[in-house]
Amino acid sequence: MTLALLAFLWSPFFGSTASFAQTPTLDDSHSYLQWSDQILSDFSEANWRPEVCVPLLRELATKLDQLEPSASTDLQNIAPTLMDRLWHARLELHDRIEGSNDDCVREIRNTFRRFRFLEDFLGEISFHPENLDPDTMDFSAQPVPIDEAAPGYLLQTRDPDFHLQPGDVILARGVSFLSAMIARLGDVDSQFSHVVFVTENPDTHQIETIESYVGVGVDLYDRKTALQNENARLLVLRPKDHALAERASEQMRAFVKAHQGIDKIHYDYALDFNDHTTMSCAEVAQVAFLNASNESFTLPERASTLSRGLNLVKSLGIRPGNTFTPGDLEADSRFDIVAEWRDLRLTRDSRMRDAIFSKVVQWMDERGYVLHPNLTAKLARGLIYDLRRTFLWPLVRKALKVDDFSKEVPRSMVGTVALLNPFGEGLLHELKQRDEAQEAKTGIPMTYLDLDRALEELRTRDESLFARRKTRKQSLILRFLRF
Repeated sequence: MTLALLAFLWSPFFGSTASFAQTPTLDDSHSYLQWSDQILSDFSEANWRPEVCVPLLRELATKLDQLEPSASTDLQNIAPTLMDRLWHARLELHDRIEGSNDDCVREIRNTFRRFRFLEDFLGEISFHPENLDPDTMDFSAQPVPIDEAAPGYLLQTRDPDFHLQPGDVILARGVSFLSAMIARLGDVDSQFSHVVFVTENPDTHQIETIESYVGVGVDLYDRKTALQNENARLLVLRPKDHALAERASEQMRAFVKAHQGIDKIHYDYALDFNDHTTMSCAEVAQVAFLNASNESFTLPERASTLSRGLNLVKSLGIRPGNTFTPGDLEADSRFDIVAEWRDLRLTRDSRMRDAIFSKVVQWMDERGYVLHPNLTAKLARGLIYDLRRTFLWPLVRKALKVDDFSKEVPRSMVGTVALLNPFGEGLLHELKQRDEAQEAKTGIPMTYLDLDRALEELRTRDESLFARRKTRKQSLILRFLRF
């Protein structure tokens, strides 16, 4: 990636006179770093105006999406500095959310996602982390995210003395295909799939979390267990109203403690945010702040809409329309971003899963593709689902070699996940082979643009494979997803 190509990243922050065409061509890393430092300084002052937000950020998005990196010694050497400036640019941009209109905030969210991808990419190039498969990892044996340092771990903080506080909200990105699907379901793509609400044990004064999981429901978790829970990234948000955060923490913890055992709060599979008898992970934070504020502090500040990939949405048993996704909280002006952690050993895998489900949604919307359940998915939502509720389940599970799942998970979700997992695994295997081949040849892993092209190439190849009966079983896409 040449310095001249990277230079445009900072041009939208000059203010109303900015133009990407005016981006200077820089001859060496020293001049580039001086220049980018000045741009960041300008951006942190009073140059931001709401009327220039949308056109500037959309132009920036176009440039970012067209990046064609190549191996560069200079880039590797200055990558840590660039990552730090991208992080601070996101903090400054987050401070511009208050007072911005919906269109501007949407573009800010898109910019966050693109900047975060660049930070991941620069981190991979700079630190050369081991590229791991999360399906083979024992996360309980890993160093504790945020609390401990390790090769591949990257922690960025606003305050060097950062520590978790009661009332903090952590946005997490899981490593499964279900996590990738959740991150891509709203009308604005996200990189987060789970919400963690931070609380404190009043007796031990130890940090704990309140979370809701599919198949488990709402419960309390100790800090170590919560932070080691199969995540590629964590973003820590802190309410600006610290007194409200304290009340929300105390009251929500007491509420959950009172609803344990047989009175436990179950997971909200319908994502009905008007009925709090069951709660999704995002709903835990929503209820905590709603009750602590006498219903004056409502989450989210701006709701997402389930309007894309509707066949997938309906197959999960969720109603389209306004909703609350974990990614909505990243652009809530009532919170500050205080820290972000990521495991650079997993960001490449996460990027591929994101790309796969971005294409699934795109193919559904633009090509009219719908899910076509295979025999496994039909059995999962039929016979296997019914047997899960009988005493025969241990024998059936062993004989059929199927994963266990909670009896409370709806039939629609069981069948959909049973279809999407083999679909995703086939495409992920293909992308990983291409990614490794590209890195061996060029020294650079695949970007989102590379992944998008590869998936379209696979879909084109799939059409000919699926058209012939003899090769139909080799299809990676159209066996599961087609007209």
